[in-house]
Amino acid sequence: MNRSNLKTVSLLVTSLCFLGATICYYQSNTKLAEVNVLQGEKMRLEDELRNVNRLSLQLDDLDTRTLDERVATQLDILRHLGLAQMDLSFRIDGRETRTIAGTSVYVRGTTIENVMPYSAALKLLDMLQANRKMVINGVEVTAGNTQIPDSVTLRVNGQIFGLDKRGEL
Repeated sequence: MNRSNLKTVSLLVTSLCFLGATICYYQSNTKLAEVNVLQGEKMRLEDELRNVNRLSLQLDDLDTRTLDERVATQLDILRHLGLAQMDLSFRIDGRETRTIAGTSVYVRGTTIENVMPYSAALKLLDMLQANRKMVINGVEVTAGNTQIPDSVTLRVNGQIFGLDKRGEL
């Protein structure tokens, strides 16, 4: 091989290397753009999953705080409030329907009344406040029966909320 052929071959090899490097550069930029798009999609899907999980937790919380209106008898309401085993005067007012964001929410006024020891009255109020299944609108505590020491007459007015839980959206 003479000098000019060697020069031509080295220019050809250098040109091929430059062409190969250019092709690799553009392919890597294309792949980098695809990776960025996929990372953005991954972040969007993770956000959507977090939102779905948050919504699921909120729906579970709503489900535990509301009645199923299809089967809401007085005993079911007492069980829902955790008062089924207690000897209380319990009155349910008529059911009112409110529409919130296209969903029918059923509201029932309730009154719980009984003569009991003061400590039992506080325990009952604490339980009703803690389980958050009844919205307490008013509490009236008056001196109770003089035959029972430390007794009070407790009257709690509130509202209970219900949904039609057939599973339809």
